[in-house]
Amino acid sequence: MQNLFGVNITEDADSTGFAGDVFVIRRADTEQTAEIEAFCEQYAQQEKKAGLPLPAEIAKTLCWFGWAVILLCAVSAGDPSAGYRNAPWLYWLGGICFVLWLVLFLLGKRRRKQTAEAAEAQELDDRAEVLLRQARESLGVPESALDLDVLAERFVMKDGKPKHKSLDGFNDYLNLDLYAYVQDGSLFLASTEDVREIPCSALRTMKRLKKRCSFADWHKSEPYHSGRYRQFKITVNQFGTLFAHCFQIGITDAKGDFYLLIPEYEAEAFTALTGLHPDTSES
Repeated sequence: MQNLFGVNITEDADSTGFAGDVFVIRRADTEQTAEIEAFCEQYAQQEKKAGLPLPAEIAKTLCWFGWAVILLCAVSAGDPSAGYRNAPWLYWLGGICFVLWLVLFLLGKRRRKQTAEAAEAQELDDRAEVLLRQARESLGVPESALDLDVLAERFVMKDGKPKHKSLDGFNDYLNLDLYAYVQDGSLFLASTEDVREIPCSALRTMKRLKKRCSFADWHKSEPYHSGRYRQFKITVNQFGTLFAHCFQIGITDAKGDFYLLIPEYEAEAFTALTGLHPDTSES
């Protein structure tokens, strides 16, 4: 099985786009797609301005690693007081690393807040709302469509089977924010660029994966640690990588065997939408 939103990065692969593009029934026109891409580039530049300069980000990362390694060494030594007597400079260095990391972290947080409150940021948010509404209308996405997080991945083909590859050095998957709805016995998954139609009869299994998935981006209006999502025990590391359990939905169709990967916090909504119930066993 291949991830419906998997990208084949095998060196000699002749495919483009997602593995599940065989289910695409509608695409946005080129002009609208170009407009959205231009906006995304503008938004990325805004996000870049919101962060600390690259040297400061590197320094923050190095300070965190330095503090964490020194703390680990101190704990593993068994007797911190003896360790301090033997190498006090190491403990001072760890403290300095922590203070520097904390200062850079707070500076970055304040800078992001100031950027988000700027008039330019508000204009971008308003423009995003307009573009999203236009995209939904042109692709025929109903207002009642559910916002559904879906995990995309990269893979290579090895011995005729897809082998997962990490997205980057921090995240295994990319979190996509899609629209999901059911009409006439089919599940529709829409982005701002296209719509996929999958017969509900092709949705065969819904299994919870034992290993947690790491992914980039949080799309929900409430934070991951809010009361609504606390039960799913989602965590995030210092690099912003999210970790959560996921469900793999098996799809068997004449067009091929695929799976849809969704975070655990979307499972209840997916069941209500499609009628597919989770398998209690983990794989």
